[in-house]
Amino acid sequence: MNLKYGEFDILEQELKALPSMHQVAFAAACCERLFPNYGIFWREIKEQGWDEQDPIRETLDEIWEFLAGKKIDAVKFRELLSNCEEYPYDYENQETPEGQRGAWIVCETIELCFEHITQQIILVAKERDETLFMHIDYLRYESEDENSQEISHEQLLQLEIRLARTTQQAISVVKEIHETLFEYIDYLYQSEDEYSADISHEQLVEIVSNHPFTIREMAKQSEDLRRLRETRTLTSEFLQWLRTSSENGGKSLLDLS
Repeated sequence: MNLKYGEFDILEQELKALPSMHQVAFAAACCERLFPNYGIFWREIKEQGWDEQDPIRETLDEIWEFLAGKKIDAVKFRELLSNCEEYPYDYENQETPEGQRGAWIVCETIELCFEHITQQIILVAKERDETLFMHIDYLRYESEDENSQEISHEQLLQLEIRLARTTQQAISVVKEIHETLFEYIDYLYQSEDEYSADISHEQLVEIVSNHPFTIREMAKQSEDLRRLRETRTLTSEFLQWLRTSSENGGKSLLDLS
């Protein structure tokens, strides 16, 4: 299977076949490839007077630790998400949109972690309602004592509905990647002499689809999905490969840093 630019229906099928933690890992790997762009944004806002702590790298590191089996700290995750969402995005200018997206998709990915926390809460209730929750029987929770509170049937249904959002949220991370590729490659072509203002949207999509940046990113997403399908357990060795295998000399998927 080789993903192509804009084929989100195929991506959705691939992600649905993966456990939720594998979906989080896929999204986190996407974040790492766009993250160097964030350095541009960070330098820009620092020059404009922003002197607060940087929450984005800390959040992405925490996601990888979560994937590696670190005990869930929902309070800390909520705090990290709040810090990311309160980030000074109004500092964005025309030179830093790719950097802003590098920060935003980290927010999207930590929300995916919350979806997994929801699944673990459901597992406790599953012991009392096996029929309703047969489709999540692959989950295992370390300590039922910590989550022994009673959950009403209505709450169970609401939590089950939230599970369906996991794949869509992972796709939203990838859509940010695609939009970044589209806007930046469009910007590059506008800077060239042969660029025509009369070019159609369809022609521009074709240009973006065949650009080396896009071809490289689609190949990497396809490789990551293949390896995730083949990997039953997210070992520390596998996660290290997933996190670093697309390193580009410190540059992002757009060759920016």
